[in-house]
Amino acid sequence: MIRQTSIEAYNFIKENGSLGVKRWEVYDVLFKHGPLSASEIYNILKKQNEHKFVSKISLPNWNTRARLTELREMGVAIERGIKVCSVSGRNVILWDVTKNLPKKLDKDKSKKPTRKHLEKCRDALKKVYMHRDLPENIKEFIEKMFMEE
Repeated sequence: MIRQTSIEAYNFIKENGSLGVKRWEVYDVLFKHGPLSASEIYNILKKQNEHKFVSKISLPNWNTRARLTELREMGVAIERGIKVCSVSGRNVILWDVTKNLPKKLDKDKSKKPTRKHLEKCRDALKKVYMHRDLPENIKEFIEKMFMEE
């Protein structure tokens, strides 16, 4: 049963577009049909989008899981427990919506490598390729394309 606070949060998110398109698709299915597993959400999305061109079909299954993780980090979805999935037959996480409004995702958790990390990678590549028995023109190409800052 959906509580009034969840309905209010759903309506606010829908009106304000505060989740973005892909997150909204997952949240909407979870709100209307939840609690569900990621595979069950994916199957519902797939059925909803059968009429669209192949290139416009919503989310691949792995992407559904990524959106659920983001929704959890934003505070609008929660891991409710574990159940046997009706799709895979395995024990899976049972997802549900919360009464919360979305928080912004922490940008500090981005997966961008630091400059220091990139410099270490560049140096490692240089050591590997410059000590191989490669033609001089190939070494020059590598130096020019990948080693210069």
